[in-house]
Amino acid sequence: GAFFVPYLLVTFVGGIPIFFMEVALGQFLKAGSINIWNIVPLFKG
Repeated sequence: GAFFVPYLLVTFVGGIPIFFMEVALGQFLKAGSINIWNIVPLFKG
Protein backbone atom coordinates (compact mmCIF):
# COMPACT_ATOMS: atom_id res chain seq x y z
CA GLY A 1 0.00 0.00 0.00
CA ALA A 2 2.77 2.48 0.81
CA PHE A 3 4.37 2.14 -2.62
CA PHE A 4 1.13 2.39 -4.59
CA VAL A 5 0.30 6.03 -3.77
CA PRO A 6 3.69 7.48 -4.85
CA TYR A 7 3.63 5.21 -7.91
CA LEU A 8 0.27 6.60 -9.02
CA LEU A 9 1.41 10.15 -8.31
CA VAL A 10 4.55 9.79 -10.43
CA THR A 11 2.60 8.05 -13.19
CA PHE A 12 0.00 10.80 -13.46
CA VAL A 13 2.33 13.76 -12.90
CA GLY A 14 5.28 12.54 -14.97
CA GLY A 15 4.39 9.58 -17.14
CA ILE A 16 1.23 10.74 -18.85
CA PRO A 17 2.58 14.17 -19.92
CA ILE A 18 5.71 12.52 -21.34
CA PHE A 19 3.51 10.06 -23.24
CA PHE A 20 1.45 12.88 -24.74
CA MET A 21 4.65 14.76 -25.63
CA GLU A 22 5.93 11.70 -27.52
CA VAL A 23 2.63 11.30 -29.36
CA ALA A 24 2.44 14.99 -30.30
CA LEU A 25 6.04 15.10 -31.51
CA GLY A 26 5.53 11.87 -33.41
CA GLN A 27 2.57 13.30 -35.28
CA PHE A 28 4.35 16.60 -35.92
CA LEU A 29 7.55 15.00 -37.22
CA LYS A 30 5.84 11.99 -38.83
CA ALA A 31 8.14 9.65 -36.90
CA GLY A 32 7.68 6.79 -34.49
CA SER A 33 7.99 7.17 -30.76
CA ILE A 34 11.43 5.52 -30.75
CA ASN A 35 12.75 7.96 -33.37
CA ILE A 36 11.57 10.93 -31.29
CA TRP A 37 14.34 10.29 -28.75
CA ASN A 38 16.95 10.68 -31.51
CA ILE A 39 16.15 14.42 -31.70
CA VAL A 40 18.49 15.12 -28.77
CA PRO A 41 21.72 13.08 -28.88
CA LEU A 42 22.02 13.34 -25.08
CA PHE A 43 18.99 11.04 -24.74
CA LYS A 44 20.77 8.18 -26.51
CA GLY A 45 22.70 7.29 -23.36
